[in-house]
Amino acid sequence: MSRDTRTTRSAFRSDRRGAAAVEFAVVAPIFFLALFGCLIFAKSMMMVSFVEESAFRAARTIIVPGAKLAEAVDTADHELGMIGVDDYQVTVEAFSNGIIQPEINHDTEEVTVNISANFNHGLVGMLRPIVVNRRATLITERLSQ
Repeated sequence: MSRDTRTTRSAFRSDRRGAAAVEFAVVAPIFFLALFGCLIFAKSMMMVSFVEESAFRAARTIIVPGAKLAEAVDTADHELGMIGVDDYQVTVEAFSNGIIQPEINHDTEEVTVNISANFNHGLVGMLRPIVVNRRATLITERLSQ
């Protein structure tokens, strides 16, 4: 190998020193955008799951004989309070023959708990407020006579 060839190769290698910095500058924003996008999506799905589970647990609380509609609201308050949700609305309905009843009684066939929660804080709410609406409908546990 001639001396000129070695000199040319070493000159070429020294010109590549800044290439890694340029490649990082191009790839890093895309990587971090994808990373934070995945984190925001995961947190959003986690919040949806928590609200859905809260609605189910509230409905499960009041399907037993002797339960009151207010117990479902208390259960939902407790569940949502554990995860730090403070902007939500809980509605509870009792049905008998498709007609909404003011309170649960022995004729109640099913109960529905609706939760509408607003998530407008943190990373998720910074981009766009998220409203999660979830409903749980369960058949009441009544003894047939």
